Amino acid sequence: MLLLDEITFRLRKAEKLVEDAEKEFRMGLYERYCSTVYYAMFHAAKALILSINEDAKTHIGTIYSV
Repeated sequence: MLLLDEITFRLRKAEKLVEDAEKEFRMGLYERYCSTVYYAMFHAAKALILSINEDAKTHIGTIYSV
């Protein structure tokens, strides 16, 4: 996958997860909401890291890269 394609994929995934999280919150599914928001932030962070031509292979690596 090309770098720009991967960045776009990650950002779209993050946007979709935010939409899902909003629905979960309205339904009172707060634990699920927290998990979904976490993954939205993870994908957005991965896009950011990729945009500076870096990469992190794990969740913890992504956290420390940002």
